[in-house]
Amino acid sequence: MTTYTLAIDLKKYMSLILITLFVMLVLLYTLLVNMTYMSAARREKLVETNAALSGELADLEFSLVSARSAVSLEMAYARGFKEVKPEYASRKSIGQALTVRNEI
Repeated sequence: MTTYTLAIDLKKYMSLILITLFVMLVLLYTLLVNMTYMSAARREKLVETNAALSGELADLEFSLVSARSAVSLEMAYARGFKEVKPEYASRKSIGQALTVRNEI
């Protein structure tokens, strides 16, 4: 008689474990589907934002090219800019090394 009751208890616990595992898997599946949906929605929003920013960048680049083409030397001189003669700095060798050209 104890064998009969042990078999019933074992079946009851196994069915309870299987039902619990099934419910957990359904919840996990629901969570993963929800995360996928939210990720796709975020990606779509980012694509729209990227398109808007790309359009704005194109407008700014066009105005930059227009402003650069409008600048001339006469305009720069009129605004107070002067032409500067560049001065170059050079380094003299500070000693001799075992190189072919004596460069340091």
